[in-house]
Amino acid sequence: MNIVLTIVFVLLGLLVVWQWRMSQKARDMQGSPAPDTREVDGHIDTPARVYFFHATHCRPCKSMMPLVDEISAEFPNLIKLEVSQHIGLARAFRIAGTPSFIAVRDGLISEVKLGLTDEDWLRSHLA
Repeated sequence: MNIVLTIVFVLLGLLVVWQWRMSQKARDMQGSPAPDTREVDGHIDTPARVYFFHATHCRPCKSMMPLVDEISAEFPNLIKLEVSQHIGLARAFRIAGTPSFIAVRDGLISEVKLGLTDEDWLRSHLA
């Protein structure tokens, strides 16, 4: 029984460390120049953009999609990117999981949001 508990605690510890590392990497990106995104948003003429990286197999991404679709109808600077179709851009933004939201203002990454977000966060980064 002790070996099972030890394995469970080690796995939980690894999960916590991994989550902490991903959030640390996201924070480190803030303030850095955004990669070249002209291939997906070259026609958009606004200094603020939000990139929504998602995957077809991702359940949280699917739950975000109605909100993202609704807001992107109003704000064309909310750009949806399926990771498998934009591998190079996902690597350039260092996407490690989906859903991920990358807010860019004036060519700099202003915020990285991992996981689900809400309408207020999206609207505040698009205006």
